[in-house]
Amino acid sequence: MRAIAKAFMAGALVLAPIPVVAQNAGLDCMKSSYTAAQLSEFRRLAPGMSFAEGEEQAAANRMADIGMEAVVACASSLNWSEDQMMQAAFYEISRLSEAGYRQSGALTAAELSRFDNALAQGNRDRLWQVVERSAVSGMQGTQDEISTMDEILLGSFALSAGFGDSEEEGAKVGMLLGFMAMQRVATREFAALQRGANRGK
Repeated sequence: MRAIAKAFMAGALVLAPIPVVAQNAGLDCMKSSYTAAQLSEFRRLAPGMSFAEGEEQAAANRMADIGMEAVVACASSLNWSEDQMMQAAFYEISRLSEAGYRQSGALTAAELSRFDNALAQGNRDRLWQVVERSAVSGMQGTQDEISTMDEILLGSFALSAGFGDSEEEGAKVGMLLGFMAMQRVATREFAALQRGANRGK
């Protein structure tokens, strides 16, 4: 159980070097700004995406570059502050990375289905707290300690989703949850910044 929990958290932390808006109209800006050519490029890039440490990241980096172009354009047109733009970047790059990872072949269609079904079962608030805390600490260049209870929680989730008790399996689950967690964090942070901006008007 400890092996899968450690790998799980390591998978979530792989996104730390990626500069990564959200569910209101402003943060939907990026989704609607991509050209047909860019969307086609995303589809071509996804199969070549790799987030494994030490491996070539060309496809993921190119996808991030396109995403950042959209973030900068939206920030300019919607007059976002620097902090808003930063959270928008975290969200959008994580969103694109999740989509790319799902299409990369790292997880089979059956594994993705089991993952999504398991995540939809019951109350996952505690799971999200643990993964979000790890993702944020990774972005800050620190590594959160994994408590015994966190190990049990993470390992149990992975097993409930049909993944084996191994570091490789844990890393797969952690990677996907990490991308999703950063979107959740950035969504909340961006919304708070937006509320503050609106109060100042």
